[in-house]
Amino acid sequence: MKKLREIDGTTPLAGERLSLDRRDVALWLAVRYADVTHHLSVSRNYTTPPRVLAYVVVLTLDASREIRHKLRADALRAFEALGYTLAPTGGDVYELWIEVTSGMTEERRLACVERVEAALAGRVIPNPLNLRDYASSATSKDDF
Repeated sequence: MKKLREIDGTTPLAGERLSLDRRDVALWLAVRYADVTHHLSVSRNYTTPPRVLAYVVVLTLDASREIRHKLRADALRAFEALGYTLAPTGGDVYELWIEVTSGMTEERRLACVERVEAALAGRVIPNPLNLRDYASSATSKDDF
């Protein structure tokens, strides 16, 4: 497997990393807004680099406008902390798929949430392509 530093946004691993980041942000939002039923939708333009997102939308059931705006603002803040930018071009978009979370242990789910918290706090972020980093409190040589 390539080291994370070698992922320049053009390799297949860049797309995998993006789906893992989406999963982590979705789990982080689920913890922050446990009482709100919601779904995180993230879209990209076909022609932009992987670190550029077209749309970030949080769909909710029976949530107030204020809560919907807070959810979206927090999702954007989390993606920006993970190194993404939002720049819709008006061109065709596709929605990103999310990594499956149903088989994850609570320890791994917590590690995903902690990864987003670390990014927001400006700390070293574990490599999402290597789940062994998730169970370790020490930083890896592949951390970025």
